[in-house]
Amino acid sequence: MKSNNPRLFTAPIFCACLLGNALLAVAQSADKQITTFDVSANTQTVPTSISGRGEIAGYYLDATGVAHGFTRDKDGTIATFDAPGAGTHGTFPVSINGRGEIAGYYYGSSVFVTHAFVRESDGKITAFDVGPNTQTFPASINSKGEITGYYNDAGFPHGFIRAADGTISTFFVLGPNSITFPASINSRGEITGSCNDAGGTHGFVRREDGGINTFDAGPNGTVPASINSKGEITGYYLAPGGQHGLLVHGFLRHSDGSIASFDADPPIVGTYAQSINQRGEITGFYYDVNILIHGFVRASDGVITTFDAGSIANGTLPTSINRRGDITGSYRGNGFLRSR
Repeated sequence: MKSNNPRLFTAPIFCACLLGNALLAVAQSADKQITTFDVSANTQTVPTSISGRGEIAGYYLDATGVAHGFTRDKDGTIATFDAPGAGTHGTFPVSINGRGEIAGYYYGSSVFVTHAFVRESDGKITAFDVGPNTQTFPASINSKGEITGYYNDAGFPHGFIRAADGTISTFFVLGPNSITFPASINSRGEITGSCNDAGGTHGFVRREDGGINTFDAGPNGTVPASINSKGEITGYYLAPGGQHGLLVHGFLRHSDGSIASFDADPPIVGTYAQSINQRGEITGFYYDVNILIHGFVRASDGVITTFDAGSIANGTLPTSINRRGDITGSYRGNGFLRSR
């Protein structure tokens, strides 16, 4: 998706789980209201997260290419902000919770110096760093204000959890010399993400008590993206096939550990699941046979509906779905909201 998403710097892998393939009906969307919006004219707008109340957080690029944070209220009102001390490379909000608290990161003096921040609903911003190094990337904030993400620990990305009171704990999945990329934290404090070892990229789920289970949705790399309050996880995995030797498939890992794979279109290139809500609805994007990019939403019964955010059938990139089924993301340089 976007090059500034820390989850995409390195793709994460692990062991075997129960895999089930679901037969899915696919419908073309035409009945939902889609609103596109820009924070500033002639710039790029990238929504990254939507709360249960319909508030959207993300970033936009100004005319000089510097990134700034924004929030969009349910009524369409947009406010912009920068983290104090943000340098010329910008401020990147990544996640918003139901209380309007936002987690993100910003660049300091160079692209090699990144700091984390949490922005309260009243606009107050608190910066923080994890570990002695200066690269901290939050990925998700839950309803309690707990934040997860990763930081650079002597050259190896490791995970962290920041409690609402500011207390920080760190963790790794496969050893201190391995890579851990947390992607999402739910209201119970369960975390999912990916981890790497010599065998490749695996998924993991970290329980609130600190216990960790790893899993593989497929043979060539598993990348979890989101976990809901029931412990259901979505993301994507690679498997042999397609024109270039590998195909990307979406997956849903149920709370009992069983895994169902799915494709939003006949599998030619890939389906990239990005977000799951409390009802088990999943959104993401896929490539069609012409390598055009479309959005999709997968209902809890497995039915997949595809959609485009504008009149041009290419470039729809959903990033987040809230508990009501509202979806946000980007479309050809604009933000969009697909209302339930």
